[in-house]
Amino acid sequence: MTQQSADEWQLEYSLEAENYILDSGVYIDPLIVAIEALRLTRDGIPMGGCTHLEFNHYLWEVAGHLVLYTRLSLDHKLYITVIKPQQ
Repeated sequence: MTQQSADEWQLEYSLEAENYILDSGVYIDPLIVAIEALRLTRDGIPMGGCTHLEFNHYLWEVAGHLVLYTRLSLDHKLYITVIKPQQ
């Protein structure tokens, strides 16, 4: 088990997002790599492709997908709510 650095964001996934990842397997590896990289950002917000929707809610266009997530700064947590392929 790896220990999380104090600067890293903790990732959590909704059941829907988790199932999408499990069902998609290796086909979404670039997406998984991007989400893992997001965890290592200073502020939990990607450099590009991200739209601030409302307080703590973001829509991120990345690796051919739309990712809806909530940034919980007090808990230093990113909660991935929805992952959908872009049409």
